[in-house]
Amino acid sequence: MTRDEVLAGLTDLIRDRESLINPTDQDENNVFQHDIEVLKSALELMVGRHSIYLYIDLSGS
Repeated sequence: MTRDEVLAGLTDLIRDRESLINPTDQDENNVFQHDIEVLKSALELMVGRHSIYLYIDLSGS
């Protein structure tokens, strides 16, 4: 698997987890939100903190 395939896979996983969160859920311990943070951290480690914006919109929209 290439680096780009791994990055695309992480991005897809983040979007999948985001789709599972109820927008009205304010639970800070939401398991899906935790997954998103872990996946975003992995992306940051692979591409750098500023370059992550090339792969996923982190604004929440």
